[in-house]
Amino acid sequence: MAAGVATTVLLSAMVIPAVAAEDYASVYESISLSARIEEYITETDVKDPVSELVGAETEEKEAEASLLSAVHYGLTSSRGVVITPEENKNFTIVYENTDENTDENTDENAQVSDETEGQEAEKAETVTEKETEVVTEKETEVVTEKETEAATEAATEKATEAEPVKKVETVKYPQFKDRCIVTAATLNIRASASTDAEIVGQIDRAGIALVEEKGNGWTKIGSGSCEGWACSDYLAFGDAAGAWAERNGVAKYAKITTSSLRVRESASTDSDVIQNVFQNETYDIIKDGSQWVKIRLSDGNAGYVSADYVEVRFQTSKAKTMDQIEAAKKAAEEEARKEKEKKEAEAKAAAEKKAAETKTETKTETKTETKTTETKKTEAKTEAKTEAKTTEAKKEESSSSSSTNSSLRAQMVAYAKQFLGNPYVYGGTSLTNGTDCSGFTMRIYEHFGYKIPRAGGQRTFGKRISVKEAQPGDLIFYPGHVTMYIGNGQVIHASSAKTGIIISSLSYSGTPEFATNIIDNYK
Repeated sequence: MAAGVATTVLLSAMVIPAVAAEDYASVYESISLSARIEEYITETDVKDPVSELVGAETEEKEAEASLLSAVHYGLTSSRGVVITPEENKNFTIVYENTDENTDENTDENAQVSDETEGQEAEKAETVTEKETEVVTEKETEVVTEKETEAATEAATEKATEAEPVKKVETVKYPQFKDRCIVTAATLNIRASASTDAEIVGQIDRAGIALVEEKGNGWTKIGSGSCEGWACSDYLAFGDAAGAWAERNGVAKYAKITTSSLRVRESASTDSDVIQNVFQNETYDIIKDGSQWVKIRLSDGNAGYVSADYVEVRFQTSKAKTMDQIEAAKKAAEEEARKEKEKKEAEAKAAAEKKAAETKTETKTETKTETKTTETKKTEAKTEAKTEAKTTEAKKEESSSSSSTNSSLRAQMVAYAKQFLGNPYVYGGTSLTNGTDCSGFTMRIYEHFGYKIPRAGGQRTFGKRISVKEAQPGDLIFYPGHVTMYIGNGQVIHASSAKTGIIISSLSYSGTPEFATNIIDNYK
């Protein structure tokens, strides 16, 4: 185009080649910008007309958008404007007004249209092939997925049929799971499963042991620091052990399982709270129930706690090795020796005192003028005293026949009183360093040659009698507690951690259950 001549591009006169839609924007942009630059140069003298025209007014941008829309939708007319793109994306616009040129353009258009239709047909064919492949692939995936699900389901059913059903084991007495209890008074533990084997330890009635191996008539057990074989005839296992302990009145204790628990005056949440007990503390049980448990507190009083927050267990003992038994025996013998020496010293001192008094009396009498007469009187007095002593001895002998072993019983009471005020320790058996109720009575009897079991085993040992028949030295039983009768309606016992070993009235904790006479019925 000549300089200074305004060039106008008519939409109706454009013939659009078959190019992609995204290329039309470039085509339009080049045409519009070229025409505008040429027109702009004729009117203004600027060094960089392109940068000036980039920021054109809105009306020009709208016109360009209209042209782009026309190009995108392939608008043509009979005027036949031909746009030929070059490599640098600049276009030359040629105007031809003859009919011949129009026909040529029409033929070119027809040719372009045919080529376009061919390309579109190829594209459609390619799309159809791709769509078919996608459908086939999806169908294959569906079939494969169904086959996989069917195979998984079949494998699951087969595994379910093959898997054995496991039975849930119910344990009524968890304390005796994998353990046993001793049903004999004292059971020997041997080095091997034979009565000819060495005895390595002993375990008392109601003692508990871990079952390590069960053989033919013999069971290998472990208890305390002792391990060996015991005769199975004198053992009860698992829940049967718990049932045996229930039948034979083995004492129970409660272990608190929550951080703090209220103790109530009676078995009801409406009852007054006596005090609080705390986690891991243990208390003797007076009465066991499914909802409430009656326990003996450290001050000797009783109260009720919720069964949901305590663990109820039987008071069981453990085995001792023969070395431990021998050491305990020697300690008891030494204690008895010291006690005997003490009593002999007291008796000697009393005799010396009496002799001194008699000697003084004799000297006084010899000073009188009637020495002979007084001597005769003295002799007469002596004879009278001798007869009186003989009569008194006969009375005492007669009295002792009505009260069996009265001298021994008095000695047991005197021996027990020596330990008043010593500490109470649950599970302990030391009269000086700490013991519980059954450990205290066991040690008193042991000192005088009676070997009796601990805990609940004492309730079935000896001859059961009524409380009214009890003599000093007999055992008095309460629910979950044992004491020793000392006469005059009183008992001595290891009461609680708060009080230690004390003397109480016979009815200090309500009416006692029964008494046992071991002294006259020991076997």
